[in-house]
Amino acid sequence: MEAVARTLRRDEVLGRQTIGVLTFDTVYWDGDTVVFALSNSHRAYIWSPDRRPGDTSRLWGPWYTLWSDPH
Repeated sequence: MEAVARTLRRDEVLGRQTIGVLTFDTVYWDGDTVVFALSNSHRAYIWSPDRRPGDTSRLWGPWYTLWSDPH
C-alpha cells in the first residue's frame, strides 16, 4: 500500500484495486493524504507521513484508519 501511495500522482484516482488481501473501491489523494477506501464499508485507510488527519485512529507509522457511520 505504501508503494501505491508514494507513486500515485496527485491528479490520479485509481478504481477498484486489490492490494494484498484488501480490496479498495478507490485510492486517491485528499489534500496531503492518500485515501484507500474499502469496498462495501464505511472505513478507509489513510497514508499521511507528515501529520495525523483529523478524526482518525493511528494504526502504525504514517497509517491511520477512519470509520464513518452513515447513521
